Amino acid sequence: MSFKIAPAVSNARRLVAIARETIDEIWKVWQNRVPRLLRWGVYGALLGLGVYLILGFGVAGVAAGSIAATIHSSIGNVAAGSAFAIMQSLGAKGILMWLFPLLGGAGVAGLRELTALIQRRLRSRAKLA
Repeated sequence: MSFKIAPAVSNARRLVAIARETIDEIWKVWQNRVPRLLRWGVYGALLGLGVYLILGFGVAGVAAGSIAATIHSSIGNVAAGSAFAIMQSLGAKGILMWLFPLLGGAGVAGLRELTALIQRRLRSRAKLA
């Protein structure tokens, strides 16, 4: 049996090159045309989504193997009105699914702008000195 490996490898390399060029073009547009505040908001939203998934308070309950599951196993029965019970409730209602990315986006974008403001003030003071 003979296999035609060389053309397949050549086609795969071509596809990888096209994918790289496309990603580079998209990244340039993202960096040059999308406002900085919006970019940092998106980064923060992705961070918030990651935190939400790692914590494990989902709509189907506490996710197995998550931080929430570890805490739940250590405290045993959950007291009504406790922070854990509130997080469980918010997770079951689907509120945390959008709340964490929203807070993450706003928080990171706000911190980025605060950092930029402090840097501008420090530079202006350095010019005056």
